[in-house]
Amino acid sequence: MVRVRTSSLAVLVLLGSSAVVWSAPKIQVHLGSTIVPGSNGVRDTATPVEFGATQVATVLAKTFTVKNIGDAPLRLIGPIHIPPGFTLQRSFGATVLAPGATTRFVVAVNSATAGRLGGPV
Repeated sequence: MVRVRTSSLAVLVLLGSSAVVWSAPKIQVHLGSTIVPGSNGVRDTATPVEFGATQVATVLAKTFTVKNIGDAPLRLIGPIHIPPGFTLQRSFGATVLAPGATTRFVVAVNSATAGRLGGPV
């Protein structure tokens, strides 16, 4: 009899009396000290991060922290794609994160003209 049980961190397969466990990375994205909603290992492209209002010709930057909360190395693949009207001020400091490790990247809104900006990162 084979039973498979999955979780967001590991897959456990029981084959008779032996067991095999595969480790897996798990990503979490933080904005400051707040966890961005939907960032607990589940891709959520519908959750916006508000930059707020700013004056024309003023750059407003936000730092995002990526953390590996899994139990295997997490590989981050670049480049980070930024929508029009935004600039990537700093890319990942590291592209391979050990379990528990973090890296940061910085995105800025460029308010060259008045209007609303948005898009996925």
